[in-house]
Amino acid sequence: MNSGPSWLPSVDIETAAAAVGEGVQTLSDAGLGITAGVLGANPATLVVGGVLGTLAKAELVEYSRKADRRLRRYVDEAGDEENAYLVKLADGVSRLLPDGEGLNAAAIAAARGDPERLREYLQELSADDWAEIEETVDRVLSGEVDDLGETLCEAFGTRNIEAAQAMFLDFQDLIEARRVQETLETVSGLEASIDDLDAELAGTRERLRANFRQLVERDLSDEGFVRVAPVEFDHEITDPEAAWRAGFELVHVRAGFATSRQGTHGEGTATEELLSSLRDGQDSLVVGRAGSGKSTICKSVACAWYDDPDTGAVFYRQSGTGRPFTSSGSLVEAVRESDGQTLVVVEDAARSEAEGVYEAMADVRDDPVSFLLDARRGDLERFDEPGQLETGAQGQITEAFRTLTRYPLTEQLSSAEIQAVFERFEATTGRAVGATPDRVAEEIARGGDIGQMLFLSYYLPVRGEEATGLFTDVKNKYRTITGDAGDRAHRDDLTEFDADLRQDVALTTALLVASDIGPIPELIHALGAKHGHDRETHERIEEVRKALVGWFVYPTDDPDADVPATTHELWATLYLREAALTEAEADDGDGWDTGSPTRFVTCVQSLYAVADRADCRGSLRRGFEESALLDSVADDPASFGSQVALGVLELGREWPVLEPLYGFGTDYELPVPSVCDRETEARVEQRKGHVCLRRGQFAQAQTHYESSRDLDKELGNRQGEANNLGNLGLVARSQGDFDDARDYHQQSLELQRELGDRQGEAKSLNNLGLIARSQGDFDDARDYHQQSLDLTRELDDRQGEATSLNNLGLVARNQGDFDDAHDYHQQSLTLTRELGDRRGEATSLGNLGLVAQSQEDFDDARDYHQQSLELQRELGDRQGEATSLGNLGTVAHSQKDFDDARDYHQQSLDLTRKLDDRQGEAKTLGNLGLVARNQGDFDDARDYHQQSLELKRELGDRQGEATSLNNLGLVAQSQEDFDDARDYYRQANELFREIGALREVVSTFENLVAVCERLDGPEAAIEWCERARDWAGSVERIDLSDAVRRFELYRLRLDVTERTTAQLHYHAVGHVTSDEGATALQLFAELWARREQFDTEADVYDAIASAGVYLAAHARLVDNDEFPHDTKMILDAVEANAEEMTPAAAVLFEYLTEGETDETPQELAEKAEDQESDITRLDFHAAGRILAALDGQ
Repeated sequence: MNSGPSWLPSVDIETAAAAVGEGVQTLSDAGLGITAGVLGANPATLVVGGVLGTLAKAELVEYSRKADRRLRRYVDEAGDEENAYLVKLADGVSRLLPDGEGLNAAAIAAARGDPERLREYLQELSADDWAEIEETVDRVLSGEVDDLGETLCEAFGTRNIEAAQAMFLDFQDLIEARRVQETLETVSGLEASIDDLDAELAGTRERLRANFRQLVERDLSDEGFVRVAPVEFDHEITDPEAAWRAGFELVHVRAGFATSRQGTHGEGTATEELLSSLRDGQDSLVVGRAGSGKSTICKSVACAWYDDPDTGAVFYRQSGTGRPFTSSGSLVEAVRESDGQTLVVVEDAARSEAEGVYEAMADVRDDPVSFLLDARRGDLERFDEPGQLETGAQGQITEAFRTLTRYPLTEQLSSAEIQAVFERFEATTGRAVGATPDRVAEEIARGGDIGQMLFLSYYLPVRGEEATGLFTDVKNKYRTITGDAGDRAHRDDLTEFDADLRQDVALTTALLVASDIGPIPELIHALGAKHGHDRETHERIEEVRKALVGWFVYPTDDPDADVPATTHELWATLYLREAALTEAEADDGDGWDTGSPTRFVTCVQSLYAVADRADCRGSLRRGFEESALLDSVADDPASFGSQVALGVLELGREWPVLEPLYGFGTDYELPVPSVCDRETEARVEQRKGHVCLRRGQFAQAQTHYESSRDLDKELGNRQGEANNLGNLGLVARSQGDFDDARDYHQQSLELQRELGDRQGEAKSLNNLGLIARSQGDFDDARDYHQQSLDLTRELDDRQGEATSLNNLGLVARNQGDFDDAHDYHQQSLTLTRELGDRRGEATSLGNLGLVAQSQEDFDDARDYHQQSLELQRELGDRQGEATSLGNLGTVAHSQKDFDDARDYHQQSLDLTRKLDDRQGEAKTLGNLGLVARNQGDFDDARDYHQQSLELKRELGDRQGEATSLNNLGLVAQSQEDFDDARDYYRQANELFREIGALREVVSTFENLVAVCERLDGPEAAIEWCERARDWAGSVERIDLSDAVRRFELYRLRLDVTERTTAQLHYHAVGHVTSDEGATALQLFAELWARREQFDTEADVYDAIASAGVYLAAHARLVDNDEFPHDTKMILDAVEANAEEMTPAAAVLFEYLTEGETDETPQELAEKAEDQESDITRLDFHAAGRILAALDGQ
């Protein structure tokens, strides 16, 4: 035990040293970075050796014990048993807090020699002198000197050996004191000032928290997060041009590479608008296409937050870095250990690899933290689509989206913004841009569904290359790699490498970039599994890999990055698209297996080998001894295998054009890594289904969804089973198999209700509503969508609410409730605008246009569709643009402006083909066929519909196939080719009946009746009427009684007999009493036309004469020159046989000819009630109504 002055508490130095040593060792074991010098010594020896010579004699201050007690209480209150070592560290450190100056003063006061002389000596020492003495002391202590006395005398400039020894001991104390101080600063980061007890204690506590933060942030780093700090910016930007290809890092954004983007709300730049919302605590989601500049804006916000002294820490997760972020623990702890308002930024937040952020958002809802996320529009749309989500976690993501304010980027770049990019490029690279902003603006506007910022970057002369544009750059480099570029080859030197190997290295690099795994060299060398793991092969792989740097991929400016060179993921995806197009061209289309896997599949299998085979990892380890990736894979190979398999398939779902690469339906289809479990296999099968569904390969999609469903049932994963039932429903609906689709969605609904999955329940209800609407069951459709609406409102799911409102509007329009339809779509429009969902806004505007079109308000319809079109173009939504163009074409068609209609549909067709949207292409071909038929271009019409038919058959779209067959029938009928017309209508009718499209069945029956009347005469037409009537009467699921009546009337009109004439009269007056005047008028006209076919003596002639009276009354009421019947002529004809009419019609005849009658409408109504015969009763009621109308006139 050592003590200071009597007024100080006793200090047990050895206990303090042991506590510090144990704390240091725990930190060391936990992985906290400490300098090698400290780790190399025994911590207790370091402390004891220095402290015994100095601190035992120092005038320690009173606060040691108080600090100890308060620090203990602080740690205990945290209640974190895992960090109990902090208590031990606090126990020792709190006793050893005096700063370096205090240590020196204490050592001088306790000098063995003359303190004053020592102080004077110290003042005269230069830095070099001090270093020389320190070296001498070290040599003495290590026993490296032969003559101790002479060495010391020489060192301290004296011949007095005793004085020299005293000086040596004093300097030993001073040196040890400095080393203790350095040790303490390294271990705990303490830079204490003991002037104020409370302030010092707060500082000590903060530094202990800093140590803890370092440990927490190490876990965050593994999950792809960085805490934005000076280290992110203190390295030199060695290759500024590369950043314009590989993408901007934080260091580039803070260095001024990025330009300001126009804000969405017109309140400043996008960065300023987002900062304002985030500072107010409003979480935000930046939405845009790949390559639109989302991540650059996020980095700009992060840098501005970091530079603002009034805000707190920034944690940033860049897409494709670290392991998947699926658990929120580390992020939550880091946020809670940070001061001030923290900002968390996560790129590509709609992907499963980042789903941990949503759990974190829920956990820190009450903490001072704001979240800024970004998501590609294509990823985000999955949560707004009617399909089922893959996992329960994605349901949590959907719920989190409700609270996020969407910030859709204004993606249409202006000439001024393009000019600003040119100027920034020239300033950072020293290269001049030759293109003009206006020309480039025109070019990138035609760039398809590609982010304009990325598109723009390929008009910059990086590396002095010719700026040919994005697509040309990708195509030329692909052809250079494959050896097909000829004179346009970019790199002649690449042909020196083996063609197969260089194509594999390039394809694997592109795949790793596009799937967000990253082109880590170890993984590119995994191609050794295909080409051989011998040294020579790996040397050749490395030569190719390095040859691609600076041309295919570009070096990063992060010296610590696992990925030394990369490119934009969209560029890499477009490279894969070139490979897919090549693969599709090579397929001769005969449906037979090619006999070998695609290059893509073999490259993916090489990546699988890293997970599946320890020998493969061992071979790679010889070239990458310190690989953290290989360590990680060895620890959990199944996790890596799952990441690769699911990531590769997710790429296919986002880009259906890549589908030919996967080999679906062949013996060489992309498999599942053998190391993965059954749960991963189920998810892989599900994603394969997603890829095939998006591509329109419905049969393959069904196979994979069924496989995934069966696996989920086997595993007892009822949520997965429910999701796959929903997916199977989507496949069936896409094929037009509505009965099967309804069954699947009903099963999914029941399971979701059992599981309490309210979000899934709402989606299933919406899907059931869409199917009911497709089958013409509008009442059920309305009911399903209303239930879904009620649920989304209960869940506060405003995005889902907007979707349900739109669906209710569509049903109301189908039912002719146009005011309701308008109201539903207007509510949806208001909601989408409040949510900042501009794509939803465009959809609602389009739906409002459809309502106006149904009301024949074509000017309003055109205006709504034009607004929708402009918004789609502003958003860069090319698929939405194609839809709006098609709607404008339909409006023009309705207005008989066939040239404009054809032009709009042609533009839409060009877009759908560019986007590889085969469903949209098939629909648009059908629209062009309808226009051509109306213009009398029957050959063109037939050709368009035939193309549409073939495409729909290829896609397995049975409803679309039936529609095209019906349209071909209309064309044949217009050409009076009645045999072909009948054949087409029959096929369409059978298909519609098979798939349960009930109202479409009615339409094709009507077409069959009409064409058979022309082809085979009334008897054949009557037979079809009876078939149609009987079929409609047998349908139970929806009410087709109106169709039954129509076919019965049609039959009666075709069958000219006394019996049918009497029945026609009964129906005609019945329609008058039910306010169906138009139908009644047609029937009266049909009856009047039969006057030439029946003698006036016939029993039914009174019905014919009465029909003439009703026609004359109608002519008097409408006074319309276009009415085809002359009132006087009819009345004259009736008067010739005045006694041959019904009593009710006689009253009307008297009124029409005399201008008055003794009967009143009320009296006629009373007479009607006295009649025993139904037909007579209806006749008096009808006459009473007509008489009242004439009186009113």
